[in-house]
Amino acid sequence: MLKDKVDKFKNGELSCEVELALHIIGGKWKPIILWRLKDNSTLRYGELKKTIKNITPKMLTEQLR
Repeated sequence: MLKDKVDKFKNGELSCEVELALHIIGGKWKPIILWRLKDNSTLRYGELKKTIKNITPKMLTEQLR
């Protein structure tokens, strides 16, 4: 998935590095996960899950990969 986004940048489909970064960290859950990790980067999976309401275990796992 990340490779596809980088390939789009290399092919000129994305106009700048900022647009590439927004594609990589975009979505519903990644900004929330990053916000939770910013103060405490050593949260375990279960601790992180408790801090994010309405996220399924499957979605959290996918977003952390």
